Amino acid sequence: MRKIYFSLLLIFAASSSLAQNCPLTDKPDINFLDENGDGIDGDTNNAVFVSDLTGNDANPGTKSAPLKSLTMAMAKANAVSKDIYMAAGTYTIYAPLIMFDGIGFYGYFSSTTWNRNKFNKVIIQGTSNVIYAKGNTKNSTLQGLEIIASNPTGPGSSSYAVWVDSCTGTFLFIDNIIRAGKGNAGANGANGVGGAAGGNGGNGTSGMCNGNTAGAGGAAGFSSCAPGGKGGNGGVYTQNGFSGSANSAGTPGGGGGLSGDPGKAGNNGSNGTNGSSGVSASSNNVIHEITASGVKGGKGFDGTDGSNGISGCGGGGGGGQHCTLCNDGSGNGGGGGGGAGCKGFGGKGGNGGGSSIAFFVRDSRVYLENNKVFTQTAGDGGGGGNGGKGGDGGVGGSGAVNCISEVGAGGNGGDGGNGGDAGAGSGGNGGSSIGVMAIGSADVYHSGNTFTLGASGMGGVGGTANNLPSGALGYNGVAKNIEGNSTNAVASVQGELCVEDLTIVRYKNSMRSGLITVTLSEPNPKEVRVNYSFTNGTAVDGSDFVLTPGQLSFLPYNTVQSFPFQVTADMGDTTKRQFTINLSNATGGSVIGRGASTITIWPYAGASINSALSNVSVSHYPNPVSSSATILVKGINSDALTINVYNQISQLVAVLHTESAGDEKEFTLNATDFNEGVYVYEVIAEGQTIAKKKMVLMPH
Repeated sequence: MRKIYFSLLLIFAASSSLAQNCPLTDKPDINFLDENGDGIDGDTNNAVFVSDLTGNDANPGTKSAPLKSLTMAMAKANAVSKDIYMAAGTYTIYAPLIMFDGIGFYGYFSSTTWNRNKFNKVIIQGTSNVIYAKGNTKNSTLQGLEIIASNPTGPGSSSYAVWVDSCTGTFLFIDNIIRAGKGNAGANGANGVGGAAGGNGGNGTSGMCNGNTAGAGGAAGFSSCAPGGKGGNGGVYTQNGFSGSANSAGTPGGGGGLSGDPGKAGNNGSNGTNGSSGVSASSNNVIHEITASGVKGGKGFDGTDGSNGISGCGGGGGGGQHCTLCNDGSGNGGGGGGGAGCKGFGGKGGNGGGSSIAFFVRDSRVYLENNKVFTQTAGDGGGGGNGGKGGDGGVGGSGAVNCISEVGAGGNGGDGGNGGDAGAGSGGNGGSSIGVMAIGSADVYHSGNTFTLGASGMGGVGGTANNLPSGALGYNGVAKNIEGNSTNAVASVQGELCVEDLTIVRYKNSMRSGLITVTLSEPNPKEVRVNYSFTNGTAVDGSDFVLTPGQLSFLPYNTVQSFPFQVTADMGDTTKRQFTINLSNATGGSVIGRGASTITIWPYAGASINSALSNVSVSHYPNPVSSSATILVKGINSDALTINVYNQISQLVAVLHTESAGDEKEFTLNATDFNEGVYVYEVIAEGQTIAKKKMVLMPH
């Protein structure tokens, strides 16, 4: 006895069988076609089902027992490498959905029947960035969804409904509604700090008409950036007065007065000079500021600082008195130089406004088809900061003037210069309202999309400055459907074409038609064409079969096609014969994977079967069936034997074929993916149906 296992495959003509050399792909499509006959648009064996209305996160995620939350569905889908089928409902998320590699999201499903139509609205909402993918290497499709991004929090923050970054796999967004949130206004630039004022220089102290205590020079005026020069001390008796100290620029202080009768006055210290003013900032002509964390309006430039003032020089000390017939005296001290005023600091540029972006695509390949894209109002740019005023310079100290008829007066200290005023910052640029923003090496293809855009943000006003022009106004953001590298054309997605083997049994007295199936591993937005031809083997064109070479066309998103041929009547031929099918010249971006298949033609053997039908028995157990069944066929000596299994609506859902010798064969049916109900299976030998049976499948 030989035991044979089988799996699901496509519908085909009774008493011919495919060998299932090609993986079957039935991705949900916008035409809602059921290409594999499992009762839904899509593949029940390659999906995790989720329903916000009828699901439960304790369920296994099957069609009959869906999950409830997207979080659980994504974890399950990633674990088993399956797509996610979403029933109508609203799915609220609290963090961006991080796309797993190769996992697709498909909406439009009913929560009860899992049929698809556009009235079944699937909404994903809850964060300012809903879909996030980075570094994915496999293709993923999002279809039949409404993605709603919320408004962000924080000044200058942007909203992105979809973010795709550094992905080498293609992301396909088909027939969705995409809504970005608003962009927030940018923060104002900080005002510049005013410069510190310089301190006044100290007054010199008095000298003596008669005595050796000279006047002291006045203290230097304090300054945090440029202190003044100290006043010079007076001379004693025969001493000249001492010079005042230099200022912050190194200019010498006032010279001391000469000694004599009377002593001479010290020289005044030089005044310091004012610091130079800064410059108010111009506008930033880079509209967008693009960083690792996203896009917003360009930041305004900062105003430049003023420069520090130059301090005052110290005044020179007065000369001492010396004489022959009098009492000698000591000179007066010079005044200290005033401290310089310090520079004002520039106002900071205003921050850019946040943007409203539906698709942010960086260094990735994305295809957009038939999407409705909405953005909202972008944020205004922040105002530029005001420039800081320079600090006032200190006043120079006075030189002492005691007893100047005998001793020298002290020179006055120089005044400190004022600090320079600073420039104001320019306003930040307004955020932009953009449907698709493609940056870096992004490659975006698009076809049939519509865009409804919000207003762009206004540029922020520039700050003001003391005795200077104001900072420049920031630029307004832009409102554009698409910005960056894009192509208005249908994209191609590479898939592999595969042609199936086929076994077919001749009719006795007439020609018989057959279909040869070709599958495409990935749905392609472009039409795919491939040529087919044949090579004679033991079966020869014209005598054993008739096939005209031609070309197959896969319409967009179609993954299964077939072409016909005919098998000639038996006419007494008792030999199994074979020929080869060849695929060539694929177009539309797809490639040929399995490009050759074997077609086997079995002879008609109806007479021998008819004479032995009374000895045939067909049975299965258990009955009813839970998750698997064994079908036993006894009493027929035929190498070629086929079992076709049909569901409640007469769709062929499973096929088994064997070419093994022996009169007893056992088949095992794995029914774990079947729905409960009544099924019919038929046993076919060499072109004839020899038995039909019913099978009841219980819930499992």
